[in-house]
Amino acid sequence: MGTWKLAVLPLENPNTLYFVKNSGEFLIAHLEGSNTVVVTTEQSLLKQSLKVSKVEKVPNNFLVELKDDCSYTMERLEKQIIVDRKPKGDFEHIFQEEIYEAADAVNNAIDFGQKFVSNH
Repeated sequence: MGTWKLAVLPLENPNTLYFVKNSGEFLIAHLEGSNTVVVTTEQSLLKQSLKVSKVEKVPNNFLVELKDDCSYTMERLEKQIIVDRKPKGDFEHIFQEEIYEAADAVNNAIDFGQKFVSNH
């Protein structure tokens, strides 16, 4: 699965920035005495020369919609996985099947350490 962060500026609505993450930090810093926010992944950036009045951490799996007037909303994203087929063989669940098949695929790809010999 890995760690990821994503920011999107849609062409059809360039006055709004969307960002989301599944791990790590996204910080929204409110600058003192202005209607300005800074979005960063680095806490150290905020300590350098910016006068910050408030820092808010974005929770994992929350979609942030940041408008050009520096207002923003956060909405929790729910993972929705729908599996519409039954697992093959003796597997109890489709994900169990996929885990075992992934290991088989890797073993087949590396041929258990045997070198591939071409007849060409």
